[in-house]
Amino acid sequence: MPAIAFDSKEFHSGVHMPFFAPIGLAVETREGGRFKTAYDTAMQAAFEKRKALRRRRAYSFATLVDFFGENASKIADKFLEIVVDEVSHVWFFHTQVSAVNTPFIYSRGKKRALPPLDYMKLHSQSYPSWCAWLWSREAGRPSTAILLDAFQGAETNAWNELKLHRPLVFHKGDEVNPLISTADVLLARAGEALKDRSLRDSVIEKVLEDMGFPGTSMFIGQPHYRDITEISPLPISIRDYVYHPMMFILHEDRPRGVDWDEWDRQRFLAEVTDVPVNSAFDNNTGFKAFDLDQDGTLLNPRKDLIFLYGPDGEAKKEKLKTLYRIDEANFREIV
Repeated sequence: MPAIAFDSKEFHSGVHMPFFAPIGLAVETREGGRFKTAYDTAMQAAFEKRKALRRRRAYSFATLVDFFGENASKIADKFLEIVVDEVSHVWFFHTQVSAVNTPFIYSRGKKRALPPLDYMKLHSQSYPSWCAWLWSREAGRPSTAILLDAFQGAETNAWNELKLHRPLVFHKGDEVNPLISTADVLLARAGEALKDRSLRDSVIEKVLEDMGFPGTSMFIGQPHYRDITEISPLPISIRDYVYHPMMFILHEDRPRGVDWDEWDRQRFLAEVTDVPVNSAFDNNTGFKAFDLDQDGTLLNPRKDLIFLYGPDGEAKKEKLKTLYRIDEANFREIV
């Protein structure tokens, strides 16, 4: 089945005149199953070329950097050089807003009026869904599966239109899904190549061409404000679009005095997390550290697998069993 996966990032350039813009990228392939095999082969070849240890089946570019530092770019470039044959097309999305022409963006969200740059920064997590919406409207094909990394955002006309296409949402998609991972890695490398250049369609498409990828650049901006601005302060619920079975992990508790974001990142990079993220790759699904306070509505007790580690993980397992009817076979202990 043909598939397309979307990812996004914040684009920053300039020193004396700092420049910010949200950018996104989509990778399209003619057959998702064949692409997964090609991804695995390409990633393995890239690691062997750099004589690096491959612990995980899939990587975001950020995780490559965390694990391999300066070697990450070389691994990524070799991977892209090989996997390009299974990519049928690349779509690049960019947004630039003029405060002169549009002093404020108005919406029905919690903040009714914001300068355009502030609006884009506030809603940068929603950008992949905007990209997917524009692609589905301008170039989409009904038979193509739409894959998104999990995101947060408020309700928009764009989302209400996109959800009719039943997109598949993957938690930690850029770390476990081969197509979303490829979009993430390619966007990081293309973004680096664009750092000292202008974000114009012709320039973007030339950068993609130089990297070996057939690509089309698409602009998201003022003509689309009606569709990408909030029509309600209520958050989007992605629960119904998350693919199951999910892979969860019950971790050790955060040590006192340790910053939450730092702890969250370090436990994700830890070796104990290799098992569930690799299982997510093998089972074509997403991965998440289970939050007892927030993830009850996301959990499918009959399908999802729950990995646990250490005494705290075991204690959380017992608590979880009192809240949901989870069969013992759905738990996996990491030793």
